Amino acid sequence: RAGEVIARRTMEEIARAGEPPLVLVKNNTDGKGAAYGTHENYQVARRVDLDDLIRGLTPFFVTRPVLCGSGRVGIGQRSEVPGFQMSQRADFVENEVGLETTFNRPIINTRDEPHADPARFRRLHVIGGDGNMFDCSTYLRLGTTSLVLWAIEQGIGLEWEALALQDPVQDTWQVSHDPDVRHRVHTAGGRDLSAAELQQIYLDLVLATYERLGETPDEESRAVLDLWGDVLDRMRADLFSVAPEVEWVAKYQLLSRLRERLGVGWDDARLAALDLQWS
Repeated sequence: RAGEVIARRTMEEIARAGEPPLVLVKNNTDGKGAAYGTHENYQVARRVDLDDLIRGLTPFFVTRPVLCGSGRVGIGQRSEVPGFQMSQRADFVENEVGLETTFNRPIINTRDEPHADPARFRRLHVIGGDGNMFDCSTYLRLGTTSLVLWAIEQGIGLEWEALALQDPVQDTWQVSHDPDVRHRVHTAGGRDLSAAELQQIYLDLVLATYERLGETPDEESRAVLDLWGDVLDRMRADLFSVAPEVEWVAKYQLLSRLRERLGVGWDDARLAALDLQWS
């Protein structure tokens, strides 16, 4: 948010100086094949096995855009297919685990520069998130991820193993391409789940971890847990009811109404222009 304020002030100063207008945007792709990340970094206890992080986080990251995607007009890295999707970054995911950030991008990035005592801490570098304009979407993105990481640090069991996906990369694309939240991912436990249903299981696992440890969430964690659950409940009952909190839903609602009013398809240039204006 501080970066956004600085960017806005820069645009205003340029305008006051009488210079040609400078327009800065906050998005993750130009729609023509280029992508740029909104990276997150989390400090994780070194004692946690990397395999546990990969197993625990992969299904979470595949479905997390249902809570905090920023929405995008166009499907495919070059927007070659008309349509609307949840995430601006999803089409650029090409690998499950890896070190790269600018090509062959993975779901789980293994870059580990903790900027702390490396014997005690790992830096988890997350490259798959969208640049949100909604503060609430940023809050959900960071808050839910922090809580899932906390739960993994406490030790994960077979119930986490059962969430493993058959094809996480393909599911990343398909979840994002389905703004009606109907696509179902197939898990190792034999269940077919929507992105919202899988997120509910993660919320339940975090709550179960508190119960197992006999702990009560602190005030900040409780606030994230409550919003996480409330958004998922309302989303499954009425998707557009979460438009005030979930950015991609708000954008989808706005653009869908414009598309209906104009009587055009998703390939209309005015929809792409509004998507850019949003940023």
